[in-house]
Amino acid sequence: KSVACGSHRLYLQLPTSPTSLAMPHRVRSPDDPTARMRLAARAGKLSVLQKLISREPSWRINEARDEDGWTALHLASFWGHIDCVKTLIRAGAAVDQRDVEGRTALHMACLYGEAEAVKVLLKAKAEKNLLAGRAGKTALEFAIESGSSSCATLLAEHVTPAPPAEG
Repeated sequence: KSVACGSHRLYLQLPTSPTSLAMPHRVRSPDDPTARMRLAARAGKLSVLQKLISREPSWRINEARDEDGWTALHLASFWGHIDCVKTLIRAGAAVDQRDVEGRTALHMACLYGEAEAVKVLLKAKAEKNLLAGRAGKTALEFAIESGSSSCATLLAEHVTPAPPAEG
């Protein structure tokens, strides 16, 4: 849906899944490359995402945030688009970047039961113990609350490598 605002058009991207009705993702303009990057990640359009990444400086991947603070990595993880998650990480997406409520891509993948995304994010060294949301919950708590036993198991079994010993 679009609305005219002066000489610009504002767009509202409505979710297509009933589980995401509470979180519409607003787009300022379809001409904004960072908005297109988020939309490609959300829709799982890998070839479009790759093309957009190749045209933008690497720092734009982490600057491409919507009003909720969601990056393309948050969206790809939320929707379970594993190839997009991997591509964004390879291109330099910050795995622990937080949205306005402090949630990372790992929190979003756990909240919506995207176990494959959780695997990829953990392999990319996403911090599983970061607290997020108003109640300050970990990714494991998000997974348990959402009823995702596969995500909860992955997190519980994941051992964070110890830092190298000094000396």
